[in-house]
Amino acid sequence: MNIDQIRNMCLELQGVEESIKWEHNLCFTVGKKLFLILNPDNFPIDGSFKTTKETYNLLLENEGLSPAPYLARYDWIYFDQLSRFRMEEWELHIKKSYELVFDKLPTKIRKEIGSE
Repeated sequence: MNIDQIRNMCLELQGVEESIKWEHNLCFTVGKKLFLILNPDNFPIDGSFKTTKETYNLLLENEGLSPAPYLARYDWIYFDQLSRFRMEEWELHIKKSYELVFDKLPTKIRKEIGSE
């Protein structure tokens, strides 16, 4: 996996925007809410994403995965390198993170994104 593949997976989802926040973090949002953060300046590239409470607890049992700084209480997981997941796993985690954030958006914003 590389950053371009992750980026393409995110941008295929409806209403997703990318931006640089905190000077060097590549962030992916839906409805202006974060669902994936990458640190492209780090080697290896690391980052974090939102997940369900159940998946969060399961992922914590794996090497290289830990509670995300500042966001762990919202079930965000930190990964120390992109290669911790295979492409199929990335697809699942990105989609789930997106859905969790999208589903919490106000109805008006969800409708606007859905009609694009």
